[in-house]
Amino acid sequence: MTVNVVELKANAAKLGINLDLYVGGDGYTLASKLDGLLRNNPHLYPRRADYRSYNVYGNGQVLGDKVNKTRLEELKKLHPKAFVESVEDEAGYKAAREPFDAYVALVNRVFYAGLAYIYDVVDNPKFGKAYSIAYDRGHSAGYSEIANYFDDLVELIK
Repeated sequence: MTVNVVELKANAAKLGINLDLYVGGDGYTLASKLDGLLRNNPHLYPRRADYRSYNVYGNGQVLGDKVNKTRLEELKKLHPKAFVESVEDEAGYKAAREPFDAYVALVNRVFYAGLAYIYDVVDNPKFGKAYSIAYDRGHSAGYSEIANYFDDLVELIK
């Protein structure tokens, strides 16, 4: 796996990171920085419930068309036997998630390529495999744990 260093540095700069400051250190410091960026993602993850509305039917008529949760509760009190249909605005939800997902993808790309850069294995064909092993073992605990595992494995590929 070859890493495009120019693209990497441009992506890191978008996140306010100068990767040259991490060269010669370990991946844990970069990972801690990126973990913090993900925790403080400037794009809020949208709630699926905010993209849900309800159609309410009763007595052979439409009692409410695309009403919100509050209005639904009011209609249910007035018409306890009403039929409720949930309507998902999937396109709206996906559109609202795009900025969040794009930010996470950018952080992921910087972390992946950043490890190769700071450990000087940018052109190493075994980098991808070493990263994959580190990811499999540590991803549930975040970037820092992946970096710890990668730090243990990188000597095997240098």
